[in-house]
Formats: sequence, structure tokens, C-alpha cells
Amino acid sequence: MKRLRRAVSNVFGEGPRSSSGSTLLWMIGALVVLGAVAAGVSLMSPSASRGKLEQEAGMRAYYNANAGLQFIQSMQKASENSLYANQFVANMMEGASAVTYSISPNDGFTYSVVNNTISQNEYDIEYIVGSVDAEGNNAKYNYKIDPVLGVKYTYTGSSGGGPSGSGLSKNLLGAKGAISFGGDLNGNIAASTIDMNEGSNLTGSIVSTSSTQMLTVTKNVVGTVDNPIEICSNSDIELATSGNVLYGDVYSQGGVVIGRPVVGTVRAVGAVTFNSNASVTGDVYTQGTIDTTNGHIYGTAHVNSYGDISGSGDYENVVIETVAAPKSCTTELVFPGHETPSTSTDFDATNNELCVNKQCTFTGKDLNDHSYSYRNFTIPWGYNVCFDLSSGYVNIFVSGDMTVTPQNVYIKTTSSQKCFKNTTKLPQSLNLSYKEYASKLFADVTGKFSIQGGVWFGTVYGGTGVKLGSGTWMTGALYCSDGDITGLWGGRPDIHMDYVESTYFSKR
Repeated sequence: MKRLRRAVSNVFGEGPRSSSGSTLLWMIGALVVLGAVAAGVSLMSPSASRGKLEQEAGMRAYYNANAGLQFIQSMQKASENSLYANQFVANMMEGASAVTYSISPNDGFTYSVVNNTISQNEYDIEYIVGSVDAEGNNAKYNYKIDPVLGVKYTYTGSSGGGPSGSGLSKNLLGAKGAISFGGDLNGNIAASTIDMNEGSNLTGSIVSTSSTQMLTVTKNVVGTVDNPIEICSNSDIELATSGNVLYGDVYSQGGVVIGRPVVGTVRAVGAVTFNSNASVTGDVYTQGTIDTTNGHIYGTAHVNSYGDISGSGDYENVVIETVAAPKSCTTELVFPGHETPSTSTDFDATNNELCVNKQCTFTGKDLNDHSYSYRNFTIPWGYNVCFDLSSGYVNIFVSGDMTVTPQNVYIKTTSSQKCFKNTTKLPQSLNLSYKEYASKLFADVTGKFSIQGGVWFGTVYGGTGVKLGSGTWMTGALYCSDGDITGLWGGRPDIHMDYVESTYFSKR
């Protein structure tokens, strides 16, 4: 029994092991030893024939082979999700293709490991041989189980996890290129690269698909307990030092620098580094290293080996396993084609039948209406525009550029309201009581969309670029299929936006 216990210790190392698997093995060993004792009594009988001795030795060999099979199966069970799961295959091999264990001085079993892939924790047992050294005649009796069926084990490691991948239309801002902004944004943003002012306020999630540009998340990107967010980057992530508590999960194809408290899970391919007094209330998964510095992990650290953890910070628990990489962050940015109208007609508010006395009115129609189709679209400063959404949807399709600088925008939501009255004037404000009507106004612009400040309503799907003037207030969403969302003259415009999903765009 001592040898058997040592065999188990050799497989598991010095760390903890499943008591159920080990107890099962010891019970098997005890039964085999008792069988050997009984057989030994028979062997010592003066009346026993040589054939009887061989028969009993053969039976012991049979039991030993099955003890080996039970041993392997119990080891598999004991290793599942255990501290030493990623070392299981290597331990089962012990550096050789055939491994032998002794149950008693004269009893044991041998198994052969083939087709092993240690990096994936896969192996096959080609055969198991139970053996007996018969006393007195130096004969060796074997019983071979060949081949061993159903003994293949794959440890998959931790789940990689990843962002929800809700799609482009679920974002407040979405661009194939870069997004640069300051101000207050209520919604999710997704782009190749994201550049935000230090004082920016964002209530939603962030997705950055660049594999080379670090994503820096400013201090006021926080989420809430009831509405946690997701931070996902195909490169490195830095969570600003001295920021507010971030409620949500972090996914990085690179490394993560944690500079403030995080309530959620952190998953990374590269190193996870804690700045002083930073913390994660949740689990940390990494294929790289963890430098706790003076931080704290109020959860479990999942790493490939104990050597991957350093620093003087605290952590509640450690699991050594094959850590899976988080999923890529590309699912948010799938851009549909533009519905480019074939027309040579421009909309110019200074000379159009929809505009009278510098007041332009667009009346709602069927959801699939395409009557507002133009080559270029312009509303200059000094003109007012009213969208009558009480009777339907307003869809505007532009094959070229769309530039709007209206003095005022009016939104009519009921038939009893009147355009160009203070009661329907769109204010510079967020969380409007009628903001759901923004779902009924959509503009598809194959070229560039520009707004030089002021207010706007609904969703704009820009093509080659979206340019925003500082002081822009908007309820709806902005997307750019082939360029950037940035300031009119570059930089980070001070904008204020509230997300409302477009009915027309979300069905495409």
C-alpha cells in the first residue's frame, strides 16, 4: 500500500489531489493485495498442482490488468478541473512510452502511452498488461488488455469567453477606422481604434479591433452593478489609474494593465499587470503572466504555471491549467452595403420645394420608402428643418455627401403637434421623453456626413467619413463603413449622444 500511495504521489506531485480518485485507487490496490494473499495460501498448499498455480497466477494477472484500467480512469477523474490538470498527460507518461506500477512485491501493471499531444492534453492508452511473478519458479504471468477502448482524455482548459457580439446596430458609434471623441456618450462604441478625452463619460461597452494600437480606457468609463459593460481589444488594454470602479468584463488579445478597481472577469493572452492598490473582484485568466504588484485578486487566478505569478499583491486562489485565449473582438463591426441611389438630383435647402421661408419639412412614410433619394444633401445655417414622424418613417438616401448645419430641428410625434413651434423644438439635451422616435429617422450616406454642431436626430450611416463639430447633440446613432468618426478639423470633438436603435438599419 505504501508503494501504491507513492505511485499516486508521483503522478500528482506535491499538490492537492482528488480524494475520490486516490481513495478508489487504494481500495483497488487493497483488493488486489488481498487476492494475492489468498492466492499465496493456495500456492503454499502441498496438494496444489503446477496447473493450479498457473491458473491462479493467471487470474491475479487478470485482476492486476483491470486494476490498471481502474487506476487510469480514476486518475482521469481526479485530474478534471484540478490544480494539476495541464500536467496530467506528462505525469501519466513519466517521460516514457510505457509505465509500470507495483501493487505488491509480485503484482503490478504496465500501460503504454501513444499518440500523445501534451500541449493539448490528449493521449491514448495502447494496452494495459497485468503481471504476476509466481513464487518459487521465477515464472512471470501476464494478462493483456489490447487495445484499450474508450480511454482517451482531452482537457480543454478554461473557457475563452468573449464579448457578446451584439452587432453593429447595437452601438451608439461604430466605425471601420478610428473614433475620436470627448463629452458624454450613452451607448456602446466599436471601431478599429478609439481615442477619448480623459474627462469623457461613457456608459456603454467598448470594442477595439486593432491588433497594434493599445486601447486606453479613461477613468469615467464605468458601467454599473445592474448594467455591467464589456471592454474588448484585439491588442493591449490599459485601464486608467485613479479611475472610478469599472463594473464589467475585460477581454484582451494582448496584455492588460489594471490601474483601478474592476468588478468582473479579466481575460488576456498576454501579461496582466496591477498598478498599486488596483484590484479585480472576480477571476483573472491569462496565457501570460500576472504581476500583482500591490494589487488584489478577489477571485481565482488562472495561469499556466505557478511561475507565472509574481508581485507582493494578494490573490484568493490559483488554478494551474491550460488557459484558453479570449475570443476576438471583430464581431461588432460587420458593415452592410450602402443603398446608393441612382439620381442626379441634389437636395439644397436654398432651392427645394420642401423648403418654404427657410423651413424644410420631411413627412414620414412607409418604412421601406425611398422617395427621399439625392446625389448630395445640404442644409445650411439659418434654415430650420422639421421631421414629421407621427405618420411614419423618414429615410434619406444620398449617393454623395450630406452636410447639415440647421439653426433648429423640430420633431413632430403626434398629428396634433405643429412643426416649427417651441413645443416640437429639439433641445440640446439627452434622455428625451420622446427619444424612441429617433428609431424612425435614418440617413444612408455613401460619401461623407458632416454636422457643424447643434442638434440632430436619428441614425446616420456614413461611408467615407463622419465629421462632427464640437457642441453636437444627437439622439440616435452614428456609423462609418469606410472611414473615421472624428472632429471636423480632426481631434476629439466635444459631443453629447444618446443611443436609440434604428428600425430600418437594424433589419438590414
